[in-house]
Order: sequence, then structure tokens, then C-alpha cells
Amino acid sequence: MPMNDGHGMEINMVEWMYSNVATAVNDLGAMILESVTRNSPAALTSLRLDVSQLKDRGLAHMKKVLGQSNLEQLFVECEAFDLSRSSLVGQVLGAMRWSNL
Repeated sequence: MPMNDGHGMEINMVEWMYSNVATAVNDLGAMILESVTRNSPAALTSLRLDVSQLKDRGLAHMKKVLGQSNLEQLFVECEAFDLSRSSLVGQVLGAMRWSNL
């Protein structure tokens, strides 16, 4: 039975981020994100990764799925999805499994 409440929507959003962001970001980007966000997820709001740090396939996927060319905007939008959970982005990043594209 599909969940139609707010909690179900939040779970779906996190799962969506796992699959699409992990696909879009390469190992260099992952290391930068891990380093910057280790102590403060709030650092995401000032993080900008140049598009040259994304592999062609990852960048194309991000543009197609998210319509974004930088990770800062992506995470700002994800944080805005549910303001009641300020740690949502940190939890997502902590749970991701990064791999080579």
C-alpha cells in the first residue's frame, strides 16, 4: 500500500536523492562533499562544485533529472522540501554509497 502522507513523501524524496545524486556525482565530488559536510551540513549552502568536477555522464544525468548545473542549488532545494527536518540533507549524504561512474 503506497504511503500518501507527508512521511511517505519524505521517504520517497530521500530514496530519489540516493539514486539520482549518487549517479550524478563522481568520486572527487563525493570526497569534497564528505569533507565539507562531516561537521556541519549547513556548509552545503555555501558549497559550489564546478561542473568540470562532474563526469560527462553524471553532469548530463543531473541536468536531465534535476535541471541543475551545480550541487549547491540541488541541496538548497532538497533542504527546502521539508523545513521541519534540518538534518535531512546530512542524513542523505551520510547514507549514500559513492562509486565510480
